Amino acid sequence: MLAAVTSRLGLAGTILVPHVTPAGLDAFADRVVPLLQERGVFRADYTGPTLRDHLGVGVRT
Repeated sequence: MLAAVTSRLGLAGTILVPHVTPAGLDAFADRVVPLLQERGVFRADYTGPTLRDHLGVGVRT
């Protein structure tokens, strides 16, 4: 349902607020994230070891 709503509304993603559900965030990460990764709607890997790599901005000269 989360992926369907995100897609239908044209959202780029969702934000989970840990202080609202401090104990529930671990369970969400352990159970839901793998399902979203299987469906291809949550990344499984980064494109490189740095944020610059991930954003595709390259090395500053």
